[in-house]
Amino acid sequence: MFGSVEMIIKESKNALVVPQDAVLTQKDRLGVFVVDENSQAKFRLITPGITANLQTEIVVGLQVGDEVVIIGQNNLKEDTMVQAFNE
Repeated sequence: MFGSVEMIIKESKNALVVPQDAVLTQKDRLGVFVVDENSQAKFRLITPGITANLQTEIVVGLQVGDEVVIIGQNNLKEDTMVQAFNE
């Protein structure tokens, strides 16, 4: 007989999170692509926190309201023009 156990080790209240797949490694640095005011993709360095349920907490590097690229980010280059849409 087998069972599944989930333990909560640490909980962050009011955490800023992004989909785990949005977090990329470039030149050994972690970051995400954000869309700037000119609709260009910019790689922003981040410090991640807890990752759970396919979401990654961002401790440093993003602010509430930043638009994070979550589709196609693996092929983006800095300053690429992007079209943002909300899901």
